[in-house]
Amino acid sequence: MSLYYFVASLPTLSFTGEPPMTMEAFSADARRIVGDEFGDQLEILLGTSGAAVTDRFVRRWLLAERQLGLALARARAGEAGRGCGRVSERRRPV
Repeated sequence: MSLYYFVASLPTLSFTGEPPMTMEAFSADARRIVGDEFGDQLEILLGTSGAAVTDRFVRRWLLAERQLGLALARARAGEAGRGCGRVSERRRPV
């Protein structure tokens, strides 16, 4: 099956409600639809796997996610009047 089918079959999410499925159920459905290779990378991307990142896209996504988190921490610190000094960076293996 294709990625188009996978994307079209994703459930609708809402900020106010509970997700319609657990992360484990989502991961299992995704693996069934897109196969093991993409399923492995998806689990790394979702943080449900402790495996090393081998895909270039996933590596860049995780780096961008970390940078966004640090930028948000700096902005929140500034709004709280605590200054925007260096925010300690917790490293995730990339």
